[in-house]
Amino acid sequence: MTGSDQGVVSSIHIPEDRILNRPNRTVVHPDMAREGLLLLLDKPSGWTSFDVVNKVRWVLRKRFGLRKFKVGHAGTLDPMATGLLLICTGPFTKKLQDLQGMDKVYSGTVTLGGITASYDADSPVEQVQPLDGIDMTAIHKAMEPLIGDILQVPPVYSALKVDGQRAYAMARKGQSVELAARPVRIDSFHV
Repeated sequence: MTGSDQGVVSSIHIPEDRILNRPNRTVVHPDMAREGLLLLLDKPSGWTSFDVVNKVRWVLRKRFGLRKFKVGHAGTLDPMATGLLLICTGPFTKKLQDLQGMDKVYSGTVTLGGITASYDADSPVEQVQPLDGIDMTAIHKAMEPLIGDILQVPPVYSALKVDGQRAYAMARKGQSVELAARPVRIDSFHV
């Protein structure tokens, strides 16, 4: 988390000593887990957000003999995505909604000219388009209409739920998935 993020977390009333960004290198006591922790974890590709929650729950139960306590996550990352996953324990799970509302930063690598069904490297390239005339000026011009408050249709390979099922699970089964446009705010792009 950046310094500005730390301030946002402080406004949500999570003490700094309860924010663990290196859980495997931090001494955690059973009372800390029961009273509430915010774990900043780098979700690996191939794991669902729920897999990470289950692993944290299993480790805390095994290590401390804890039986009944809450563990939850703020926001769902797609299974193939990597990145920061916020995990809360105990009463801090009540703060998950506030954490989800925080600004986010996404980074990635884009390959121009190829189109995949999942809009990422998880599925094979189906179409290849020529790159004639594409330069940094054209790229910046294409990004301009995406800055600000816009309506965005999520890809069908997203973690959003449709009729109780994850859209990506339905798409992988070949089922038709229709997602409505959602309001999003993009403050900036950097290439």
